[in-house]
Amino acid sequence: MNYHWNYKETSKDVVENIQSKFNLPKPIAVIMAQRGIKNKKNFNQYCDISINSLHDPFLMLNMKKSVEFIKTMIEKKETIVILGDFDVDGITATPILFLFFKSLNVDVYYYIPNRFTEGHGISKNGIDFSSKIGAKLIITCDCGISAFEEIKYANTKNLHTIITDHHNQKQKLPEAYSIINPKQNSCNYPFKGLSGSGVALKLALGICKSMGLDSSLALQYTDIVTLGIISDAVPIIDENRAIITDGLSKIKKEKNIGITALLNQCKISKNRITIDQLLYSIIPKINSAGKVGDAARGVKLITSRNFILAKNIAADLNNENIKRQSITLSVFNDCISKIKNDNSINERKAIILSSNSWHDGVLGIVASKIKEKYHKPSIIINFKKNGIGTASCRSILGFNIYNAIEICSKHLISYGGHAMATGFTIDSKNLKLFCAQFYTLTEKLINKQKLKPKIYIDTKLNMIDINSRLLKFLRFLSPFGPGNENPVFLARNIKVIGIPQIIGKNNDVIKFIISGEKVMYEVTGLNMIEKYEYLISGKKIDIVYEIKDNNLKTKSSIQLNLKDIKTRDNIYA
Repeated sequence: MNYHWNYKETSKDVVENIQSKFNLPKPIAVIMAQRGIKNKKNFNQYCDISINSLHDPFLMLNMKKSVEFIKTMIEKKETIVILGDFDVDGITATPILFLFFKSLNVDVYYYIPNRFTEGHGISKNGIDFSSKIGAKLIITCDCGISAFEEIKYANTKNLHTIITDHHNQKQKLPEAYSIINPKQNSCNYPFKGLSGSGVALKLALGICKSMGLDSSLALQYTDIVTLGIISDAVPIIDENRAIITDGLSKIKKEKNIGITALLNQCKISKNRITIDQLLYSIIPKINSAGKVGDAARGVKLITSRNFILAKNIAADLNNENIKRQSITLSVFNDCISKIKNDNSINERKAIILSSNSWHDGVLGIVASKIKEKYHKPSIIINFKKNGIGTASCRSILGFNIYNAIEICSKHLISYGGHAMATGFTIDSKNLKLFCAQFYTLTEKLINKQKLKPKIYIDTKLNMIDINSRLLKFLRFLSPFGPGNENPVFLARNIKVIGIPQIIGKNNDVIKFIISGEKVMYEVTGLNMIEKYEYLISGKKIDIVYEIKDNNLKTKSSIQLNLKDIKTRDNIYA
């Protein structure tokens, strides 16, 4: 992909002020300015990632009402059912409340819907299950904010429902007993970026505070919340940064048998766990439980107290993930073929592809891959024999796909999601009308600049300036993720040493050594085989990169992750 290189906007005066105030080199001062760390107060706020620094859960709308009702249910020894969703955020949010209530000796059960027979979120089957076992209260996890009919159905069964969710609300709200969601229009909670698992944790913390229990009863599950945060790509700032920091520590200490079983399955050392390793190794295996099979296995794994059972489930999920990868590749290749054979797709500002033979469980992954490859909002739809299609949508920066889908919702059966990722169901009879309206919207709202893939560079950084002070600063900024990205650097006039290698299971990684200013570093680049010719051209290159430090201790452990590369005669940054 031909990226445009752009420097992030930074005030020269602010940078110079930070340099003077903190006695820092310019690259560090620039990064601090971009993250709003301009004075000691900002610095202290950024440093405060203690798990005890979380916001008061009772700042969230309906928290007090929900907690008081739950306390009444507990006092009356009523049965509670946790209804989750089948994605990783739902699979992790569910065991947080399940295990928490178990620790309070509550009669609690959980129910995860089947993706293929019940669909997303609250299902009538889940409600029927709750009614059958004599439950009086349903608490949803990572779902429910759009479940109007399902909540009405639960009401007819004399079931009270408390919704915990983090998805965008529609104009109206379901007729639940109460709704806990920081994104409710009337909720003034100070942080809107919680995951579904994060909202579940806040409910558990609210109960602890109201009942006079130690907060550690809820906070012991931050390792589980961490997986939900990472999987749902919510911003790693504010509370999420504190939760992940604590959660990573617990994962390394092997507090959860199920998570440890997955780490062992992936052969990941507990002392070298990173967000990227969890995102690309652990999360897909949990996700595969719901993608191609029974998502409840993910909850069973995370709640397991049996080492042998956890090991067996982890192995099962690993096999499911291999199967999922094969299905994903097949659907992705089919999509690429459709795009190549239809010139009209290239002329539009969005991609909509449909079939009646794809696998519902991989639509979201494929939509992400298509979006990344073509840098356009992408919608992938699979229609069943009854003419009802399930769609996954992924967007590019600057285009709120949830709002666009909402505008087109008269053609849909249901929809829900976020600004960057949304899903919907649609009758095949309405597909042409939907496409026409959606394409018209993209023509109106997406200009050519938005369709140009861009890399935003924090600052220029010479090889010689990668030192212990910088590495210590990067440690301070971590953990990295959405909203708190790893700084991106530019190095110019770099010489490639020796013969570059092509490595990786799929031969999709380039690996080479660079030299500049009397220092040498190893560089790896994923999915950049097309850049190989630049490396063997004999010309000096400019690279955009991130610093990956395996232990953050010695120079020998430093590796540069390549973001893009240009030869000296092909530079326009």
